[in-house]
Amino acid sequence: MTNNFPLARAYREELRRLFLEQGFAFKSSGTNIHISISNGFSLFIVVRSEDDDALPGDLRIELKYGKTNKLHQKICNIFERKKDKRRYEFSDTREKENFIYIPLMDITELNKTKSVIPCWKLVKKSIQFLIEDFGSEIEGLSEFIKLK
Repeated sequence: MTNNFPLARAYREELRRLFLEQGFAFKSSGTNIHISISNGFSLFIVVRSEDDDALPGDLRIELKYGKTNKLHQKICNIFERKKDKRRYEFSDTREKENFIYIPLMDITELNKTKSVIPCWKLVKKSIQFLIEDFGSEIEGLSEFIKLK
């Protein structure tokens, strides 16, 4: 398998720039952009360079929260109602966190786009779905409505 790290890094850098231009503070490490929301929730935009992870989607959005989060049951109920319509996936395999994620593109699709614009459009659209579905439960998620 080829390592597409330079391309993935370029997409991550461009996505970081777009978030920064719009005033969002974030942490960044290796393959992701991490934005804390509120109530123990975080939004991750993941751009991986190799297909060696158990989760699908080299470009994906993750809504993470701790295993003991008091909103877990409400989030699970929303997830169950919306998972087929939005292509949401759920994972509780990590030791300290649960997360809902949306696989957006795999690395071959990313390589074909040759531009971050389609990626940015997918990221914004997916965040809009999260706002519509989970925004009433998760304070701070609506801040992303101003993404351009």
